[in-house]
Order: sequence, then structure tokens, then C-alpha cells
Amino acid sequence: MKKLYIDYEKCQSCPVCIIECRYPYHPDNNGIKYLQELISFEFICRRCKDHPCVNACVYNALRRENEIIVRSKVRCVSCKSCAMACPFGTIFYDSIPYIVSNCDFCIENMEKEQIPLCAQSCPKGAIKYVAEEEIKDEKYIEKLGQHLIIKTFNWLKFQEIKK
Repeated sequence: MKKLYIDYEKCQSCPVCIIECRYPYHPDNNGIKYLQELISFEFICRRCKDHPCVNACVYNALRRENEIIVRSKVRCVSCKSCAMACPFGTIFYDSIPYIVSNCDFCIENMEKEQIPLCAQSCPKGAIKYVAEEEIKDEKYIEKLGQHLIIKTFNWLKFQEIKK
């Protein structure tokens, strides 16, 4: 089965995200912000021992679960304190929105071999719908769950940190 593929560097290079999304349950209809947050916390975060982002949040909206930062969408008021406190700049201001998006990975579409709307509408080609064999020779490929493949530099592997 094909999967959703995101080239994170290309995705972050867009000044304004204009992709379309078919997920009906969020107001901005843009699930890519949700995916960017997942990718950032899973692969880009440097896992600081004193976790300044968590300590900076006055609303206790960030916590660590198995060394991975998780944001409580209910508690977060999008004050961006975590992004300002991050010494490496891995929490991007626009990936911490007040209005929470979501993504269901268009699993229904994938099962029918239909290209998800985000992949069709991404002008930079940062989001694609691919079979794993198509990208097996690319560098910096990571899997996140069953339905998502990310192309990004994994700081955990670079620093030899195990999740």
C-alpha cells in the first residue's frame, strides 16, 4: 500500500502553506500543521536534558512521554513560549497553532489507491503519495506510524540517542 510522504525541509521552506485538505473536522482545513508538529517533536527535537520548552510553558501544555515532547491541545493557548525557549529553534512558531488541525492520513483514499488532496495540491512537491520501493534509495527516510514516511535529518540517530 502506498503511503503519505513528506519532505520536511521542502515543506518548511514554503512561506505560506496553501495545500488543500479533505479532513472535515478542523476549521482551517489544513492537517499539514499537525503533521509538521509530529515530525518536529519526533525527529527534529534535540531532547535537551533540562527541556526548556516544557519548563517555559506556563500552562503546562507540554510534557515528555518516552522522551518525546507532546503538546496538550486543550491547555495550549499558542503563546509560543516553548518556541522562544527552544535553544535549537526546532519548535517553529507556525507549528504551534491555537486552532488545532488534525490529519487522518486519508487512509480511506490510500486503501482505494486514490491520491490524497494534500499531495495533489502541494505546489513544491513536498507531499507525495508513494510506495516505499519508490524512495528506498533516498537518504534520511524515516517512518512515522503505518501511514507516513518522512524525509528529514534525524538528530536522534546523529547523536546516537535511542528513543
